Amino acid sequence: MDAEHLSQYWHTDLSACALLNALDTIVQASRHHMEVFCSLRPDLLFLTKNVLEHPDNFEFMEKTLAILLNVVNFSKPIPQECWDMLPLLFQAVDSGIGVDFFVAIEEVLDSFISNGTVEFLQNAQLMEATYQVCEKMLFHCVAGVDDQIAVPQLIEAMLHQAKHLEAAPSLFDAHLPRFVSLLFRALVDDSIRQGEVRLQIWIIAALMDAFYYNAAATLHIMVSHNAYPHFFDAFFHFFRAAVNSSKVEKERKKRKHDAASEVVENLSILTRKVIVLGLTALLEHIVTDGGSSSSGIGLAAFDAYLSPTLALIQHCIFANDVLLASRCRITAGNLDKIRRGVEVEDVCDVDLEDEDVLGVDDGSDVETDDDDDDDNDDELEDDEIGHLQDEGDDYESPIDDVCEVTLFLQWVEKVTCLGDGMQRHLRTALSKSLQEFRDAETTALRYRQLVQELDRAMDADYAARSAVAANS
Repeated sequence: MDAEHLSQYWHTDLSACALLNALDTIVQASRHHMEVFCSLRPDLLFLTKNVLEHPDNFEFMEKTLAILLNVVNFSKPIPQECWDMLPLLFQAVDSGIGVDFFVAIEEVLDSFISNGTVEFLQNAQLMEATYQVCEKMLFHCVAGVDDQIAVPQLIEAMLHQAKHLEAAPSLFDAHLPRFVSLLFRALVDDSIRQGEVRLQIWIIAALMDAFYYNAAATLHIMVSHNAYPHFFDAFFHFFRAAVNSSKVEKERKKRKHDAASEVVENLSILTRKVIVLGLTALLEHIVTDGGSSSSGIGLAAFDAYLSPTLALIQHCIFANDVLLASRCRITAGNLDKIRRGVEVEDVCDVDLEDEDVLGVDDGSDVETDDDDDDDNDDELEDDEIGHLQDEGDDYESPIDDVCEVTLFLQWVEKVTCLGDGMQRHLRTALSKSLQEFRDAETTALRYRQLVQELDRAMDADYAARSAVAANS
């Protein structure tokens, strides 16, 4: 290929990428105009199909998957022509081309699971294909850490949707043993154990999601795989910096590299939340079951793990409390500015994604054009910790409306009558007062309320501006 042909090739390639970017922008804008979106959807799916069917379209894959993600997100209910795309996604991973794009593929699968939970989880072929791609990404291919992390995130999405599916309870029960076993295999895999701590955290988080979904069944699977009590021994050693923070802090100062502290530093708001949800569900099962279930693990058998369980729950709740308190201040400030009619482009990016308005996009503050009102503008401090991006910011699921602190406090209230042994665990493991836990609950509930108010305010602001534009 001579220089002229090469230049022409690159020009065509860049033009195609620019076209995909433009299409993605159009799709995002059309979410407020469903007639336009529905008219575009057949052509967008035709384009997606052609890209996925040709493995040489490597450079177009990411943008095409972004378009497909938005198409599925905005399609409620999901039409059959969208479901027809799923075999192509699984084939892309199976062929190897999709391995490098599994983060994007997982987001698309997550959207299918969220918008069509029953259809997805009841489809035996889809569930088999899902398991196969999860197994391949963890054990049978050379994949980046982020692409491997997408596996427990995908399992988490299925568990969260199934847990809160009132129309078809226990829908995931038949699949639970297989996916939990896969997670146990991953935890003992040498390459994963010696790899990045973020992947290990997410695998454990998915297991906590399994406890949250069905603690009794997950504990039974653990016992049947001879993973009890070894799992909990390793689990609390892994989180030792959170369970025994004062002791680990003293030891950390003596060493340059501290693996225990690295674990705590890599926890996020989301992973801390699911740890609390999972461990609280486990405690609820152990206390109420009394060892009569098939696992045979009751309160007496679990006694050695009660204190570290409570200590880890406390750590996760109050680590999140600091961040959520800051985010409450940020979100309240941005909500006030939107209600005061600050220009949309001055508040956030045009797409109005939550992470932008919540002040967690890049650490920058919300800017205004009113330079004369600086003293009364209630500008937020640049060092607000809530500005930091969290890996759960782009994840929406039914657990958004579940307050983990509330569930834990409900469990504490139930066990206050269980005798001196339980009271001793509560006193020794929990250094925070009951009032401090209630304050943390208030913060978590307020943050969720502010986010919902912000969503409604943005929708109202968009509708008002659209009406003005249409009449001008």
